[in-house]
Amino acid sequence: KDPNDSNIRIAPTLPPVEELDKAIAVLCVCLKLAALEKLLA
Repeated sequence: KDPNDSNIRIAPTLPPVEELDKAIAVLCVCLKLAALEKLLA
């Protein structure tokens, strides 16, 4: 507890499923790009 209310706590929130799908798709593209760059190096 913070009796003086001096700390800011940012509680996590759950994103909508559509937003999560887009984020996962972007992450997959980034991972594939990183793997490809490593293979070509």
